[in-house]
Amino acid sequence: MPVFWGLMTPFYLRVNMATNVTWNNTARSIPDAGEINWQALTGFLVDLGNNAQTTNFQQMGIRVATTTPVSMVAATDAIIVVDLTVPGASAVNLAAGSNGRVIVIVDGKGDAATNNITITPDGAETINGAASLVLNKNRQAVVLAFQGSNWSVVGSHVLPSEISHTEIQDIGTNSHAQIDNHIASTANPHSVGGSQLNGAVPITLGGTGQITKTAGFNALSPVTTKGDIITRNGTNNVRLPAGDNGNVLTADSAETSGLKWAASLANPMDDLGQLIKGGAAGAVQKFDHGAANTVLKTNAGATDLEYGLVTNDNVDAAAAISGTKIDPNFGTQLVQTTGNVNAASGVFTGAISGGQIQNNTTGTLVSFNVAGLSSIRMATNFGNMTIQSLSGGVTGQILHIAKQDTNNTLTINGGGAGTQTIHTELGTNVTFSSGNRGGCVLICSGSAWFMVGASR
Repeated sequence: MPVFWGLMTPFYLRVNMATNVTWNNTARSIPDAGEINWQALTGFLVDLGNNAQTTNFQQMGIRVATTTPVSMVAATDAIIVVDLTVPGASAVNLAAGSNGRVIVIVDGKGDAATNNITITPDGAETINGAASLVLNKNRQAVVLAFQGSNWSVVGSHVLPSEISHTEIQDIGTNSHAQIDNHIASTANPHSVGGSQLNGAVPITLGGTGQITKTAGFNALSPVTTKGDIITRNGTNNVRLPAGDNGNVLTADSAETSGLKWAASLANPMDDLGQLIKGGAAGAVQKFDHGAANTVLKTNAGATDLEYGLVTNDNVDAAAAISGTKIDPNFGTQLVQTTGNVNAASGVFTGAISGGQIQNNTTGTLVSFNVAGLSSIRMATNFGNMTIQSLSGGVTGQILHIAKQDTNNTLTINGGGAGTQTIHTELGTNVTFSSGNRGGCVLICSGSAWFMVGASR
């Protein structure tokens, strides 16, 4: 410091050699040692204490922007949270940058994917070399640091749920392209749930190559033509082509599929009462109905069927005879035999026949043939009639003789000459007089007939 001498008392001239600084956007003058202006130093120290960052706790100015556009205030803004009252796209305009300045922009509303936030630097300044930066992910945040004339993105946050597959960067060993190739490779099996599939799975990967049930089944089905059916050849499901019209499906072990189409059996019948029977080599044949009162039976050689009367020597009539009566369903002239008809009760020991006739011959009938008959209706309206004797009767045969008309007479001779004599109740003639109807019942012993009842 210079000292001046003179006639007066010496004095010192103090020159302010202070250092000027700017802190918290305020210019400060800091005096050198031994200099005055300590008040400025005091103000600087107070401001420094109030606003300096510490290692235990750091404060940054936060502003919640509720309207757009948002203009950055250089003096106070450090974190800008964009949360518009009325949802919509928004713009954030940065103030002129200063070296080392750091600012954070945050999507506070969580709708940036729909309502983008566009950040634009001041003047010719850039962001990562570009004229602007767009936040387009919900809850996205970005940290910008300024140096020279460019804001650099030094930090960015996006929720994992907001990152799409196509945005994965090809960085590191397992790059995006490598992951795609791995997924597409058939050499790498993957387990996925139904909800993870959004397209058709090819047949080569166990799918159908289709996305609907019908199309998927059609893709795997071997059938190709209308009427085809699916069968199995013992190894695979295979196609059995449709047969000709009228064919029927038939099992055939000689066929590869075990099945074949074959012609259906034609119906040979063309009239009522006909039957179908097997002919030579199983050929289908028509079998005509028989004559009235005949039954279906095996022929004498047991080689075919035929209609006819039952003529075997002994007939077990248990199914046709109920108790001591002939079942009416057994029919008329159904049984004719020279042997025995054995009922369950053993009542019948001879032949039975169900035949009947009407006699119109007048006069005396000698050895009148009654073979196979069970009743005779005498039409006396033609004239007087007399039965002297009978013939053709067999043991056990029962014969009903009826006078069906009231005019003229009918006489049954008792003991009259002939092949088989008739024995009446009293051994005399029995006459059914004119003006009345009546009849009698005879039973044959084999050589003669005996009257067992009469109605006059």
